[in-house]
Amino acid sequence: MEPIRVDSRVGSRHLLDDLQGLPLVSCILLSGDVAWRGRGPADLPWPVGVELKRAGDFAQSMHTGRLTGYQMPRMAQNYSTRVLIVEGPFRLGHPYVEGERGPVLDAAGQPCETQRWLGWLQSLRALAGLDVWTTQSREETALLLRGLYHWWTHKPWEEHQSHVAEHEPLIVGRPGLPYRWALQCQGVGTGKARLIARRFRSGREFANATAQEIADIRGIGGKTATLVEEEIRGNHN
Repeated sequence: MEPIRVDSRVGSRHLLDDLQGLPLVSCILLSGDVAWRGRGPADLPWPVGVELKRAGDFAQSMHTGRLTGYQMPRMAQNYSTRVLIVEGPFRLGHPYVEGERGPVLDAAGQPCETQRWLGWLQSLRALAGLDVWTTQSREETALLLRGLYHWWTHKPWEEHQSHVAEHEPLIVGRPGLPYRWALQCQGVGTGKARLIARRFRSGREFANATAQEIADIRGIGGKTATLVEEEIRGNHN
């Protein structure tokens, strides 16, 4: 498994306990609190870096410019994808962001207005190119990191297809053989089964399909296509 590097200094070293079970490496990072190498386009290495901020630290570092003027530029030098996690507990109130013991304070000791807080987050997303997340507890942060690590490392870039899924009307009546056969194949859910059924209109046509013909369907990866070909050959030849 691809190792996860965790900065061992105060502010992130607790993640060495919270992320137990993953391939952790304790170290001193040049920037960020957590980092790993993801699978990028054409399966090339894709460095991912994560900066973790508690709510109060986020407000103070935005107020002073430390986050945007120092930490983010350093992360841009080291990582292709930069992730910012702002950890609570906090809630958006009117007019201030509320923490555990009252309003979240900026570096001047002034309550942070909700509108200002939201503007910071949106600017970091839209203008600075950060992948911004908020969590409400240490436990949520650990779950989020596990999920992000899994997404980046468990399969090739090109096999992520959620963003290109097409709407398909609900199948009324008994679905055809290609759909039913495809649904029984490893790695095929209802969405991919519908794509296969659109391409192959009869059981005979699907049973004779090659892995390449299946892989040519947008939304079906090469690995899935090979598994499907093996299963339909074994079941129907």
